Amino acid sequence: MATTESVEVAPAPPITENTYARQDSLNLKIPPSVIVVGCGGVGSWLSLFLALAGAKQLWLWDNDTVSDHNLNRLPLTKDSVGKSKSEALSDLIKSYRPDCDVYAMGLFESEQAAIACGDIHKAWLVCTTDTWASRKMCNAWATIRRLNYLEAAAEGEIGSITGEPAAWATDDEAKPGYASVPVWVGPCVMAASLACAHILHSTKLGEESIRIGWTEGGIVFYNSKSDHPEPPKHIKWTLENVKQAKVKGWTYNYTDGCKCAMCIDIQAGVLYNYDKDGRRCS
Repeated sequence: MATTESVEVAPAPPITENTYARQDSLNLKIPPSVIVVGCGGVGSWLSLFLALAGAKQLWLWDNDTVSDHNLNRLPLTKDSVGKSKSEALSDLIKSYRPDCDVYAMGLFESEQAAIACGDIHKAWLVCTTDTWASRKMCNAWATIRRLNYLEAAAEGEIGSITGEPAAWATDDEAKPGYASVPVWVGPCVMAASLACAHILHSTKLGEESIRIGWTEGGIVFYNSKSDHPEPPKHIKWTLENVKQAKVKGWTYNYTDGCKCAMCIDIQAGVLYNYDKDGRRCS
């Protein structure tokens, strides 16, 4: 009768100086710690990229579990379905970088986060959650603790990052909870790459936003600092009067009832160059 012998799995080889030899000359600014809130399509890739680059401490916050429909964009296997996202991601990262301290956490709440990682300094907090309410909370928490802050997201064909949460939100975004949108792995990886690059070069975005993705015309890149005019001074950005319109694949905000050229053009689906008062420039 045949017997089954247990097979010992060899430990992962240690990380050496040679592991990072190809990036040494780049003088990357590896942060002492990064807090990632949201371990979905964007947060999972960002965490993995940071670990591969040499980050030594990662705090992964997410109270959701892995579902089968997550696997079109997360670097996880079928064996992860049903497991905690943060724990499954932690196991993946440790398989690549056993020397990285990875803390798998649940729902990000201000008080619990303060207890768990309140002593962290000179670190980054990256929020990849689905709703405006949670992003506002993360931003406030990071601001109080003087942490660098980034948001990263993917929706449809577009990946994006910004340094601050939006000043307003739609009714759906203002509610806490999960928002389901069509997306695939490409925009998730692009958003994660943009966020990782800004962290490793210690670059703060502030109100600036960057988007990259696909439209009917092909790949597009958008930087709010250089590609979009500032809103006219007289426009009041409030929940009550701000609406959205898509122009050439991008979503823009305009003020309902405003008669300036920019708001009228956005509603009509065209954009020109505008001066600070919202007049079209020749």
